[in-house]
Amino acid sequence: MRLAALVFGSVLVLASTGISFAEAEADCRRINKMLEMGRTPEQIMDTSAGTVTEEDIDRCKSEKAEGGDAAAGDKDEAK
Repeated sequence: MRLAALVFGSVLVLASTGISFAEAEADCRRINKMLEMGRTPEQIMDTSAGTVTEEDIDRCKSEKAEGGDAAAGDKDEAK
């Protein structure tokens, strides 16, 4: 019984970790889209109801600058 509880708990922890990584990627896509639309970081933080911090915005900007956003690069090449 203890083994089953340990396995079940481990699965829950691993599943929640995977979900948080997926949410971070989706947040960066949303944040970068808002930045492309001309919104300022302050406007993004105000409309996010506390779910996005300035550190999140800076992280997303740096990931995009490093080439983490392949879709944006394809769009720039099409111009």
